[in-house]
Amino acid sequence: MNCQNLVNLFLFLYFFSMTQMVGAQDRNPHRSFYLGFTYQPYDWSDVAFENTYEFIDKNSDIIFHYLDDGIPWGEAFSDSDYHPDVESQLAKRLANKRKNQKVAIGVNFLAKDRRTLAPYWGETDGLPRPGKWADKDIDDPDVITAYTSFCRKLIKEFKPDFFIYGMEVDSVELDIGSTEFRKLEGTISRVHKNLRKDFRQLPLILTFVLAPKKDMRKRVKMIQRLLPYTDVYAVSIYPYLYDGIAGDSKKIPPEFFSRVQNYIGKKPFGVAETGFNAKTWKILSRLIWIPGNEKSQAGYVDFLLSESNKLNAVFVNWWVPRDLDALWRVMEKAGGDPLMSQWNSNGLSDAQGNARKGLGIWRDWLSKPLKTGLIKPIEDNGL
Repeated sequence: MNCQNLVNLFLFLYFFSMTQMVGAQDRNPHRSFYLGFTYQPYDWSDVAFENTYEFIDKNSDIIFHYLDDGIPWGEAFSDSDYHPDVESQLAKRLANKRKNQKVAIGVNFLAKDRRTLAPYWGETDGLPRPGKWADKDIDDPDVITAYTSFCRKLIKEFKPDFFIYGMEVDSVELDIGSTEFRKLEGTISRVHKNLRKDFRQLPLILTFVLAPKKDMRKRVKMIQRLLPYTDVYAVSIYPYLYDGIAGDSKKIPPEFFSRVQNYIGKKPFGVAETGFNAKTWKILSRLIWIPGNEKSQAGYVDFLLSESNKLNAVFVNWWVPRDLDALWRVMEKAGGDPLMSQWNSNGLSDAQGNARKGLGIWRDWLSKPLKTGLIKPIEDNGL
């Protein structure tokens, strides 16, 4: 090969590689979704509270506030003064809203078992329901009145961009012909009707569990029955917990997210909460041992955001900003369930606050401009 041919070959390879690089950079020039974190401090201290707000402000454009540990049932029902603890906790969150930050609020009438009625929130949250509320079922008319009242209060105070009024509503797989499902659907439909009447333009959202395909048969039937009551099909998903994946993001099926198109039609998609372990999580007493590492977590972040963009997702929310080792030590002393220690490995920063590889990928996506015009007016979403 003569010198001129070598030069021509070099130029061809150079321009070909440049074309490939430009193509890769332009493949996703925009993002469809807001990027968010849940406000979940890594320790129970003022320093941790402030650091968490600062991290979320720096690394996202939406904050998710989940209030999933109780409802002030009696006070909400009678429209009387709430306990000072309720008011102070809400006031602290309101005071820390940052400029230009979008806000999502999540609240739940279901308890942690996603089957029974949520506990009471008074001098603290997670308390047994007092008096007449102790034995009420989820579809009791008083429950619907009280819950609607509490939702209205949160919406008026926070003025959220998205309001989640039911979390993981298909967590318990129910036959859609069962009495239990009819109660669930009845409560959801009535609360939705009450809130829609007062807040015409606010996206009202239910969240669902996105499980492996083999575990979705009953859930899909539930989802399709409940889709009319949500403006976004928003999912809760932690793939590392499933058999066949177990901490290895390379084992996530390519269609893990895209398959939702088969059953949600044109309903907007969103990720309400997700995470992936960056270190091994083990509880030997429960026979739990899930390997994990930073590279695998980064692989999931990349897959999650790429797939969400293909689906024109409305938002993607990562549950844990920073590993919760310090908070877990407090919880462990108080007798916390060892299963809660899984959050010690889910942060996009480690327990010392050092950024992980996945956070770099996250920030790359955050730097992309948002697409516009993807979310139709609420009246056009089949409601």
